[in-house]
Amino acid sequence: MKLLQLLEGGFWISRHVRQAIQSIGGQAQEDFNYKNEHVIPKASSVYYNEICIQKKIADEAEKIVLGFEDVVKELVGIDPDEAIFMRFINSPRWDGRVYFSSEKKLLGILLGKKVNANWLTPPDWDGSLEMLESFNNKAR
Repeated sequence: MKLLQLLEGGFWISRHVRQAIQSIGGQAQEDFNYKNEHVIPKASSVYYNEICIQKKIADEAEKIVLGFEDVVKELVGIDPDEAIFMRFINSPRWDGRVYFSSEKKLLGILLGKKVNANWLTPPDWDGSLEMLESFNNKAR
């Protein structure tokens, strides 16, 4: 299912976020689905820090990340202690995360192009390449 279509099914989406999702969906050019049913709550400040670390790692590795600026902009405007929720999405060539409030207001998404489409994401992934490699090498 197209990215915006998937997200419209469960979230209220502001005009600004809708435009960002349409742009990201146009760049990704794939159908997406939810990876699982897990919804992970954390404080806004925790997700902000995680996202910034993941972006830094991706930049150092020269990997494509879509949606970073939009998610960060939304998180900056939220109380650092407010609970934010996250779900995983994926497609054949992209892994992503959907961030939203307790009221189901979509804050944005973060997509990263898969390095190895056969690899799995660790359930407690810290965003590091080392943890990703270790998890997948053990799974073999």
